[in-house]
Amino acid sequence: MTKNWSLASRLTLWFGISAFLLVFIATVTLYWSLTHTLNVEDSLLMSDKIQTITNLLNSNPENLTAVKERVEKEWVIRKFERVYVKVLDHKNHVITETPGFEDIAKRTQTGSVFKTVEARKMVGKNPPHEWMIQIALDRTREESFLATYRSRLLMVLLATLIITSLIGRRIVVKGIGPVFDIAEAAKNINSTTLHERINLENLPMELIVLANTFNEMLDRLNDSFERLSRFSADIAHDLRTPINNLQGELEVSLGKGRTPEEYQDVLGSCLEECARISTLIDSLLFLARSENPSAELRIETINVKKELLSLIEFFEASTSEKGIKLNIDASDNISLHADRALLQRAIGNLISNAMNFTKKDGIITISARASKNILQIVVRDTGVGIPVSDIPKVFDRFYRVDPARSAKSGGSGLGLSIVKGIMLLHRGKVEISSELEKGTAVTLTFTQV
Repeated sequence: MTKNWSLASRLTLWFGISAFLLVFIATVTLYWSLTHTLNVEDSLLMSDKIQTITNLLNSNPENLTAVKERVEKEWVIRKFERVYVKVLDHKNHVITETPGFEDIAKRTQTGSVFKTVEARKMVGKNPPHEWMIQIALDRTREESFLATYRSRLLMVLLATLIITSLIGRRIVVKGIGPVFDIAEAAKNINSTTLHERINLENLPMELIVLANTFNEMLDRLNDSFERLSRFSADIAHDLRTPINNLQGELEVSLGKGRTPEEYQDVLGSCLEECARISTLIDSLLFLARSENPSAELRIETINVKKELLSLIEFFEASTSEKGIKLNIDASDNISLHADRALLQRAIGNLISNAMNFTKKDGIITISARASKNILQIVVRDTGVGIPVSDIPKVFDRFYRVDPARSAKSGGSGLGLSIVKGIMLLHRGKVEISSELEKGTAVTLTFTQV
């Protein structure tokens, strides 16, 4: 199994390679520039020698003394400029040559380096003849200098690789130090310290984004843990009440002998409590399923007005008993692709809530409006309203605006949570607005493809 490299090692490697490549390219460029300059200078020197000798030959082709002196004596004077010259006439006879010219081949075999040029020039008049000028430049000293230069460049490159790696490692370790600080802070966070956050001071801009994201995740986790704690406490509270009622009634009924009618009353009361427990458990199971993204919906095309009329018919007896008027405002041609049973449950929960908080002679209006691919169903009442501070919490499980309301009088506190779950399953949203003593409006927004 291949060992994973640490981030510091990877960054150090890339930093070292990048710095080395830059120095390497600069070094190669300098070396090429030096060798090119030396070659150009040598070529110019040899061209100048050829041109000088050609001019001497043409100035007085019958008198070659000046040429011989220039070739033989100048070599002795300029002993550090090892240029060897050989001049041959048109009959291939040697006119003059620098001492040691014939030894060039042997010296080449022993390690000396020569650059040679051969030029044919027209010399004399009536008629001119083609003479040959051979130039050999001793480059042994230059090659020795270049070899020394190359070895020094190699040492520089090696030192550069080592130094840049060390410097790179130090820079990287210092640069990613905040990452280790974030990791250390994250390691110390657990279920009991979710309130702690990563300090954003002195962090680089890139890591501030990471730390902010992590802090936001901790906010969500902390909120979820708090909700879970409240959820557990609310479940215990809401289940304890009917169970205590069951236990109390059974203990009283078993305390002494009862008539069949009295036992029948006790059993009826116990049955009511069991029904409450069953309803609570069904609601909790539904909420658990609604949080599963893979939950299946039975989508069908629904005539919204027809569905609202059936709901009004269902609640008509209850609203009439309470003296509440139930109205509908919807066009006949509005349709919706949704799960019929879940839609009925969501709107039914909203109507039940509106009934619980609307006084006698109040009005509950259900309206539906469609525009382009948006459909909105609004349940509006003229009830007591909801305080502004409670509106953000009304969709929380087991939350009751009035804590004094019991499960018997005010429901389980799961109605709006179920509505929100149904809307999430339909990829829609639910919004609520309210004003004290004027009423509440809950809007269900569906996006239709």
